[in-house]
Amino acid sequence: MRFLALLLLALAWQPDAAQDAPSSALGLITHCDQNATLALRSDSQNADSLWPPARAGHAMAYDAPRGMVMVYGGDADALMWGWDGTHWHEAGGAMPNPGRRKHMKLVYDAARARLLMFGGATRAATLGDTWEWDGHQWARVATDGPAARAGYAMAYDPVRRHVVLFGGADSSGAAKSDTWEWDGSWTKVADDGPDARKFAEMAFDVASNQLVLVGGIPSGNGRIFRDAWGLSPNGWRKLQEQNMGRALGALSRDPASGDLLWIGGRSDSAANGDALRRTSTGWIAVPAAPIPERFTHDAALDTKRNRVVVFGGSGLGGDLADLWEWDGRRWTHIEGPAR
Repeated sequence: MRFLALLLLALAWQPDAAQDAPSSALGLITHCDQNATLALRSDSQNADSLWPPARAGHAMAYDAPRGMVMVYGGDADALMWGWDGTHWHEAGGAMPNPGRRKHMKLVYDAARARLLMFGGATRAATLGDTWEWDGHQWARVATDGPAARAGYAMAYDPVRRHVVLFGGADSSGAAKSDTWEWDGSWTKVADDGPDARKFAEMAFDVASNQLVLVGGIPSGNGRIFRDAWGLSPNGWRKLQEQNMGRALGALSRDPASGDLLWIGGRSDSAANGDALRRTSTGWIAVPAAPIPERFTHDAALDTKRNRVVVFGGSGLGGDLADLWEWDGRRWTHIEGPAR
């Protein structure tokens, strides 16, 4: 019962009005020039004490030109945070910025050297805006595109050099099944393929040279999907495998094997902290001690340091602010400042 109550709280999409106010009105610390450029800040005297607050429903991506894993959202603040492997760096809340939101994705668009974010939800609305982060500032870049949604799957396809978005849910919680591509503008490419779902995960699988979609929840919050789908230039294809029956987790790439790596998330009955690796014969448990159970977290592969970085999420005791790194063999807990 406690797990169910925490899950329902984590999936709630409606906050108080103060959380949806512009960042400038919330009195957030801003470190920027007169042109309102968002500059990453690391105070050399206080770098060890600079740490993002606890959050869930946030998004993470590796920003290759800057060499940092970036974290945004989750209702905790409207700041962009960057982890370089040693210290956290903070970007201010100068306007314009996307504001506080959760259940969205942040994806590095290698073709445009930008981080892309779409939609998500505040406690007042489900959103349908598109934003790019260039390493210094946010810019709202599109008004046309997918209908407003949260809890969608999104990943970069290096074959087509497009970002692909699938599914999600509207403000009523009804799941969607449409597929969109971004190359500087949105194009709808399919209405068929995987069944409508929310809180699935998608990533590019190097071994099969395609995007792979796994997990997710149907409308009405029914049983988690156990299927897997591949997206190639020929369209969607149902794969001859079953996934582990998870949702609200994180999907990355194992730095040792190159295989897709699923981390934590919820099954139909429990939260998890284990990792599972996708092989040619299916998903197998990684033989390593798990991290603490969590869901609505995220992860990103730091390709410079060859580490998967996991931050935050909803745990059995509430929202988390812990930081973990996976090197392909074991998890390392990065200690934060005493609180």
